[in-house]
Amino acid sequence: MKNRLSALLLAASALLLILACGSLSARSTAVAPTATPSGPSDPPPATTSPTPRPLPTLARATPTPLTAATPPTEGADQSQQFIVTEQDLEDSVNSDEMQEQVQTENFDATFTGGKVILTVDSLRYGILNMGSLRVVGTVTATDGVAHFNTESVEPNNLLTAAIPGLLERVLTGSTTGYYVEDVEVQEGRIVYTVRPL
Repeated sequence: MKNRLSALLLAASALLLILACGSLSARSTAVAPTATPSGPSDPPPATTSPTPRPLPTLARATPTPLTAATPPTEGADQSQQFIVTEQDLEDSVNSDEMQEQVQTENFDATFTGGKVILTVDSLRYGILNMGSLRVVGTVTATDGVAHFNTESVEPNNLLTAAIPGLLERVLTGSTTGYYVEDVEVQEGRIVYTVRPL
């Protein structure tokens, strides 16, 4: 048991190191802007030291929203609904393409009482085996963007901490490019009401 835990912690540390190194190579270094004289100037005499000049001020940047969608324009109702059933999600997770990335045994999706309940007897990602897993949450729309709101993850540990973010992408990824007006979790299905952006 102790050796398995040590190996698991070593693998998790290696994964974090790889992710950190990958993000470091994507960073670029900032270069300070240089001032340009506004008019002709004579070079300073060789015997005197140059006079320090203040750096030019930069215009203040205005922040932009990260994920908020632009509301659709007024006019004809362009609303559409699309539905994701429990079987759709189960088929997607159990597909050969998905099983090449994440291996699951007995994955089950239940949409009931406004909640999404996902259970799996065994979840394996590469060398990491998370065992059984149960996630409960809701799907909502805020500012035109769908969100998966996790209520509980069992077991709740270091390995399962990334699961809510992955589920957010899986359950809301199909709404990219749309303004999401509403999401309703009904018996056996999730109904998305959307408009084109």
